[in-house]
Amino acid sequence: MDNSQSFEVNKRVALVTRIIGVGHQRFVKFFCVTNMLTPIQESSFQDHLKALLRMQLKPLLQDACQRLLMK
Repeated sequence: MDNSQSFEVNKRVALVTRIIGVGHQRFVKFFCVTNMLTPIQESSFQDHLKALLRMQLKPLLQDACQRLLMK
């Protein structure tokens, strides 16, 4: 997902839910119970999670490729 098309709050929501180990539905339930606005749509939530995963995996994959090339 292009960074210019996403809101910082949505990125943070995806990051926090990943850190604390809850999914989109629990997050929606939290917002309902606290009478807050409906959070990010599930498809956008999944896009943000995929982007976070790519950012986390990229250095690991680059390191693994470097090690393979050194052999």
